[in-house]
Amino acid sequence: MNAASDNGIEEAINEAAKVIKEGGIAAFPTETVYGIGCDYENEEALARLREIKKRPPDKPFTAHVGSISAVKKSGCIITRNAEKLMKHFWPGPLTLLLAGPSGKKAFRMPLNPVALGIIRQSGCFVALPSANLSGDKPPADAEAVIRDFGGRIQLIVDGGPVRGKESTVIDLTAEPPVIAREGAVSREEIEEVLGKEIA
Repeated sequence: MNAASDNGIEEAINEAAKVIKEGGIAAFPTETVYGIGCDYENEEALARLREIKKRPPDKPFTAHVGSISAVKKSGCIITRNAEKLMKHFWPGPLTLLLAGPSGKKAFRMPLNPVALGIIRQSGCFVALPSANLSGDKPPADAEAVIRDFGGRIQLIVDGGPVRGKESTVIDLTAEPPVIAREGAVSREEIEEVLGKEIA
């Protein structure tokens, strides 16, 4: 395990992207909480991530992307509501549940430049749940991540403290859309963009 500070942040982004691309696991900050990530499409990496976090097998991961075009390539249905929210809130702390060929799939594009840089440079969809053991409080600094996962993953990038409030999750497969988890983006902000009330 290596920890990187702000002084070497570009090198840390490069290294974390390489770790993920090669099937490893890296932890780094988003604008909400610290996440622990791997290649979303690498089944072995996902299984290891689930084991490390003690995450229930029936709880799916969100696919973190570096562009809206990546979502379009996923085969999921991008509704007019989804287009509006992506254009207004992405990059940002809003997770969208979309209908896909094999059921619902969650997407987010983080605002934090470290997270966004790593995702874009990796060229992967990135599974990036909060960097805590399931059921524990999501971490807002690298020290908490090192305490839980130091020595168990390939890299922890220290990008300084973050605000510690998770992303809002909205289910766009329902009509009207439904807030599945309250978070950093308020219901009122979403309703203003969509021009209607949501459930």
